[in-house]
Amino acid sequence: MNKYSKTYPAILAIFCASAITPPAWAQQPGCKNTAAAAAIGGLFGALAGGNNKAEGAAIGAAISAIACMAIDGSSKQTQSSADVLQDYQAHNGGKAPSTVTLMNYQGKSPSSVNRDNGGSVEVMSTGALVVPPGQQSGQFVEEIQLSVPGEQSPVTSKKPIAVQGGGGFEQSFKFQLGKTFPQGLYTYKTRVMSSDNRVLGERSGQFQVI
Repeated sequence: MNKYSKTYPAILAIFCASAITPPAWAQQPGCKNTAAAAAIGGLFGALAGGNNKAEGAAIGAAISAIACMAIDGSSKQTQSSADVLQDYQAHNGGKAPSTVTLMNYQGKSPSSVNRDNGGSVEVMSTGALVVPPGQQSGQFVEEIQLSVPGEQSPVTSKKPIAVQGGGGFEQSFKFQLGKTFPQGLYTYKTRVMSSDNRVLGERSGQFQVI
């Protein structure tokens, strides 16, 4: 646990007690007003750092960076729905699945990331979504949950998968972990979900930030 974790809820309580609505970044990742986030991150840092202003400034910078973290995504279809259905049937005695099925869900990420070089990270996934003939599938999504060292709650993002009615896909999540982010071991989980939020498959990974 981050040694300042107990301070953060207390600071959020100040917003509530003073009838000030916490900014959006304090409630969910992805800031639209980075200047406001930095200012309030400075307030967090000042309270958490006490008399050590340098330490407080570093804490504030890390808080605002994590809260405002932007995760971009890209997705492309690599196989048609007919092709992945044929692959499924070839391995299952010619039978089609009775429900939507995720096959060959795999992924990769860098083993280490250097903050001094910009801290660019790309988490990639590939797989195949097999939809039973005649069934409506809706929009599939992939979710990533990124755990930052010392933080209790993961940074979460969802992106649509570029397949309609099933098919093979290649998906990626991209984000930057610059100098304001803590060093250490970052872990993540990704999972593919159907339009009704049913988890079709999940995997996990990790990388070291130096």
